[in-house]
Amino acid sequence: MSYDLSQIAAPSILHAAANWQEDEANNLGNANGNSYVRRVGNAMHDGQIMIRFKQRRVVLIDYGYVPTEQDYEIAKAVPNICIPRGAGTAICKEPGC
Repeated sequence: MSYDLSQIAAPSILHAAANWQEDEANNLGNANGNSYVRRVGNAMHDGQIMIRFKQRRVVLIDYGYVPTEQDYEIAKAVPNICIPRGAGTAICKEPGC
């Protein structure tokens, strides 16, 4: 399945398959529900996490990513990309921060 993203220059939210296929093949595992931390987070977020689903499907969640306006346009054009409300922001829940 492909989508016409010709109007969107240099997309930043789209990851080339070569960036994550090696981690999928070598580090994620084949069982449903396996997870792998691709990039370790910091005190504010969990980093980038891959989760395996049935039939070789994979979800890549990036908690540290700050979306641009262009990324919101990509998410409108591609139904497999979701940018939740509040993405790219952090709420301090500890006293004194």
